Amino acid sequence: MLSRKEKIKNEDQFVIYQVSPDKGNVKLYWKNNDHTILRSIVRLKKQVEARNETLLFAMNGGTFEPDNSPERSLYRKL
Repeated sequence: MLSRKEKIKNEDQFVIYQVSPDKGNVKLYWKNNDHTILRSIVRLKKQVEARNETLLFAMNGGTFEPDNSPERSLYRKL
């Protein structure tokens, strides 16, 4: 993992989004309100907008099994 001070090679190949916890929220989504797996950022965007919220940034945050469940070796239920 790179520290903030380290230079990322080929920065034009990355999107870097930094959130200050006192100014913004970071949320992880996997399922919608009906507990159905979202499967796409488009579906996530529609869900967020349906609650009159704005999706500022989204990315794939994990590794998944063929059935779209989180990879079992990485998933830890909180």
